[in-house]
Amino acid sequence: MVQRRSKAPKRKRPRSAARAVAEQADQILEEARNRELEYSRLGIKTVIISREELIRSLRGKTAHSPFIAWISYSNAVRGGNFVINFAIMQPDPWPYEEGNLGLCYCWSDAGGLADPGIALLRADPAVGVVQVPIGTLNTATMPYDLSSTHLVPNSFNLGPADLNYFLYAPDPFGPATLLKRGTIRVLVS
Repeated sequence: MVQRRSKAPKRKRPRSAARAVAEQADQILEEARNRELEYSRLGIKTVIISREELIRSLRGKTAHSPFIAWISYSNAVRGGNFVINFAIMQPDPWPYEEGNLGLCYCWSDAGGLADPGIALLRADPAVGVVQVPIGTLNTATMPYDLSSTHLVPNSFNLGPADLNYFLYAPDPFGPATLLKRGTIRVLVS
């Protein structure tokens, strides 16, 4: 009599790393779109990272991997409060806080994207450079929401203005490492 071996149960193949990153990116983008819908009802604008850039950033091919997934901001009205929210993704296996990660923004007259140092030097003196509190960012599958508010002075120029933002890794003994920077054109009323 011949005895047959029973087949071993099929094992599920593990998801590929690329597929797992793509699925995580889709979850983050779904959350971003939900926030965008929620915020738009309140008159808040949202700028979202592209899927391609999000996937590239999630792979963390740099020494410092935190990045901005989306930015939401209110209307800029002289004499009123301006609210800006940054969604920071932190995929690294160690925490970040003010000692090793910084986020700031400043206003300047609309003049296009300038060198980071020039943009900071041109910061409107009525507001200055606003540092966003980081707290502690541990590894997370979804972005952290960081919020900042300031008063738009009555002396602020009406019309287009550039909102410059900078995500950076400070260095106590040398220049900071700029991780991400950008400019958003905002109409001040």
